[in-house]
Amino acid sequence: MQLYQILLIILAGLILSFSIIYLITGVIMLKTTLTPDRERDKEHKPAVSPDKTHSQRYEQEWLAKAPHEGVYITSKDKLKLYGHLYMNPQKSHKYVVACHGYNGYWKELSIPCKHYYEDLGFNALFIDQRAQGQSEGKYMTMGYKEKFDVVAWCKFIVGKDPSAKILLLGHSMGAATVMMVSGMTTLPENIKCIIEDCGYPSIKEQILETLEKMKVPTKFMYYASSIVAKLFYGISFTKGSPREALKKTKVPFLFIHGGDDTFVPTKFLQMNYDSLTDRSIYKDKLVVPGACHGMSFIYDEKAYIEKSESYIKKFIK
Repeated sequence: MQLYQILLIILAGLILSFSIIYLITGVIMLKTTLTPDRERDKEHKPAVSPDKTHSQRYEQEWLAKAPHEGVYITSKDKLKLYGHLYMNPQKSHKYVVACHGYNGYWKELSIPCKHYYEDLGFNALFIDQRAQGQSEGKYMTMGYKEKFDVVAWCKFIVGKDPSAKILLLGHSMGAATVMMVSGMTTLPENIKCIIEDCGYPSIKEQILETLEKMKVPTKFMYYASSIVAKLFYGISFTKGSPREALKKTKVPFLFIHGGDDTFVPTKFLQMNYDSLTDRSIYKDKLVVPGACHGMSFIYDEKAYIEKSESYIKKFIK
């Protein structure tokens, strides 16, 4: 065997080894990122701000006492998804669909939803995102597949009440999800307005932001995970883009973000806001000073409720 043939074999071996290591790196990262923490999910521990001064809280008494039932739908990919439906005794056609965040808990949005229920007469549907809570699924998809689930939940509501007027309320990953929903071409006309709270502008930008903070080889890790996500999970980081969806939306938006959010940086609010370029579509925004990720209504409940209720009343009477 000649020298150049030996060198080619060695080079091929090195390329193959590198490719295998590259894919394994992507698999490990994606499995860690997209697999829900079921033990944490069982404990339902409220999040705490980095400086330990504020803690997430849930409207436990209202959630326990208000009339409610468990409801199910089947997702586009045949998963059984669970929701918690609170029907208002006032017999209203108004509904809020609350979409919690990454590795989250369905009660996350109970503070604003309690206000909409009691003060505005809304019914409230809290969903368990796929692979979380009582919903089936092995993996979260950062909103990429969840957007189809949210549309299915809206169709479930319309099936029960054809006169339904729906507000979508999303938190963190749930916020990215409802933004992605807004750009879909087959939305029920019953969706009248959307509130996104601390959502990222794209899966790609959020992952890159997170990797940079982890002080790892950012581009190497990103492209490895991106390839694996597409091949094995059916997720496109580039197509999972709230920013692109907002360019096509025909639904009014309120954008909310914490002023000191470092997990989904506050700068992302303006990126989302600026992506809704159609001047005929209403948009507004609220930045809560000092608030960390997902805690705007904890830091300033009054400002959050006043802003959001004023916005809702413009589109759902």
